[in-house]
Amino acid sequence: MTTFKALLFRFLKRINALPEHIIDARSLDDGRGLEKQLDEYRELLEAIEKETGFFSSELGVFSINHAEGLDDYLSYLYELRFGKNPTPETAINYLRHKPSFK
Repeated sequence: MTTFKALLFRFLKRINALPEHIIDARSLDDGRGLEKQLDEYRELLEAIEKETGFFSSELGVFSINHAEGLDDYLSYLYELRFGKNPTPETAINYLRHKPSFK
């Protein structure tokens, strides 16, 4: 977003001229950044599986769906922010593949 567009956007938000649900997609990078969050989430899932075998066990059947659901949601936000699928090939810095526990 150009400087003028960014200034105009912030001004319109400040005077409540834009609906509340409209955000600057770059705000998704606040904190550690969206790509980093997605990568660390995938790293955490891989570590849990490697250390415990939880997701490939009977106990992990339902948790796989929850883990995949959150990964899908973070991936959706990534697509909104960067305009591309979150894969290692399209990453700006570094991004792991989506874990597969099946």
